[in-house]
Amino acid sequence: MKKKFENNIEKVLRWRAALCEAASLSRWHYKDGFPEYQFIRGIIRVVSSTKPNRTKLFVAKYPIGIDSRAEVVENLLDIKSNDVRGVGIHGLRGIGKTTTAKAVYNRVADQFEGSSFLMNVRENSRTDCSIIKLQEQLLSEILGSMECKVHSTSRGINVIKERLSCKKILLILDDVDKLGQIENFLGKCDWLANGSRVIITTRDKHVLTTLENYPLIYKVVQLD
Repeated sequence: MKKKFENNIEKVLRWRAALCEAASLSRWHYKDGFPEYQFIRGIIRVVSSTKPNRTKLFVAKYPIGIDSRAEVVENLLDIKSNDVRGVGIHGLRGIGKTTTAKAVYNRVADQFEGSSFLMNVRENSRTDCSIIKLQEQLLSEILGSMECKVHSTSRGINVIKERLSCKKILLILDDVDKLGQIENFLGKCDWLANGSRVIITTRDKHVLTTLENYPLIYKVVQLD
């Protein structure tokens, strides 16, 4: 083959590179005599277990006025931009911060390689065990795997960074009231891959302004 195309060595090199790339792709080896239906079922099981969770969230029974709010936040996120961006949703208790964040999640989550919505971070960050559960939930939702074990909060921060730093992700931290609650998942917030987005809902605007990378802030106002 090489002699046949010795006058077009560039094409030979391209073919060689393509063959090397194909050989390095993950694959399943089929053995002669093995039932085909079992082989296919095994592939489906593996692919299904690793597919990121895209289930939409229940927003509200009567989501009146939510779409307009979600659209404002979505514009702030500017999904088409390849930078890393954070948006804070700030407002009084019960005004619709979480509901707005859920609506935004449903609108944009499919545009990311992985996404996670962590509810009630403030309430669920009272003990190390509860923080670890949230860290494991984050990893599980984005990686699509149920076997994401973390043994300490500090180690969990590093595991999240190591496993997710190459992925374009959407992360929503709901009801945060301390900077440390953000750091439990993002550390110094300096490792997110290009195109990633973080949304934080909080009653305390000061939490957002103390972040090193100051996020854009949307203040939820009361509906007419």
